[in-house]
Amino acid sequence: IAYFLGRIPSSMRCKIRSPERGLLPVNIYTIALATSGFGKGHSVNLLEDVLQPFREAYMGTTFDQISEQNLFNMAVDIAAAKGGDETKELEALQNDFKKQGHAPFIFDSGTGPAVKQLRYKLLLAGLGSINFQMDEMGSNLIGNNEVLNILLELYDLGKIKAKLVKNTPDNERGLDIVGTTPANVLMFGTSSKLFDGAKVEDEFFSFLATGFARRCFFGMGRSETHFANINPEDVYNGLVSKNQSNTMNRWQGFLAKFADPRYFDTELDVPKDVGVELISYRLQCEAMANEMPEHEEIRKAELGHRYFKSLKLAGVYAFLDESPTIESIHLRQAIKVAEESGASFQKMMKRERNFVRLAKYIATSP
Repeated sequence: IAYFLGRIPSSMRCKIRSPERGLLPVNIYTIALATSGFGKGHSVNLLEDVLQPFREAYMGTTFDQISEQNLFNMAVDIAAAKGGDETKELEALQNDFKKQGHAPFIFDSGTGPAVKQLRYKLLLAGLGSINFQMDEMGSNLIGNNEVLNILLELYDLGKIKAKLVKNTPDNERGLDIVGTTPANVLMFGTSSKLFDGAKVEDEFFSFLATGFARRCFFGMGRSETHFANINPEDVYNGLVSKNQSNTMNRWQGFLAKFADPRYFDTELDVPKDVGVELISYRLQCEAMANEMPEHEEIRKAELGHRYFKSLKLAGVYAFLDESPTIESIHLRQAIKVAEESGASFQKMMKRERNFVRLAKYIATSP
């Protein structure tokens, strides 16, 4: 839910003006693991439906309106700097913009150059976010190695260095635009496929050590089987209840309104009392991380940086509340999610090793 809500302010380029950290983009990285049949795909599809009206309004009108205005503003600036013609500069920018292809709202796999090309398109547009959503994490992790390395860099400020490619008449090098492009990540799948005791598991823990541990919110789901006493008729009535569609319609309407251009480029201030509370949480986390032994490098990184994830999630809540500042309630709600995420992360780190599985198998075999 944090990821899906976070896609809205980051698409509209909401930023947090933090006195101690400067201007930060609002974006969310998440990893969710659960057993097969838990309902991960079903939940994601439901949340996609909730966001569908926002997505249609954003991609249908808002993106075109704001990108057109941004290209015009860039053309004016370039013409003024060079003493050239605005119309010619605008035409060149529009051709360059069109040449980059369609900007997908979400994607589930890709290559490094393709992500950088999408980022260049969004820099020309002046809005939008890079949304990476990967299902069956265990099967697809190694194939998306290149994309994940780029996303590691984009998290903090939405900045990354451009790759130098050879300039040819067929493939002209683009403008060097200074700007930020927020990125959101959702990776989910079954823990059994991810923790295979082999290459995939090693690669995953390598990514955590490189920086995903401190950037991501974590969720671990376990199936609970309490089906014996449930009445089938009650389950059926619950599934076809009108309340569900009413709730869906209410949230669709609530979230769709944020696709309006008036929500574009919102800046959220952090008042001093909220900033002090955030620093207090940061110091508490760092003190706990310092007490951990040196070899617990990944756990120390996750614990020591919970404050930064919390600030970004608090920005999501403030944006959806249409508040001009991040209030204490937004920060505390975000900290609650960060703490629950931390508990899930600890479970993930205590995964069963292969020898434990083997011992259990031998013990339970007739």
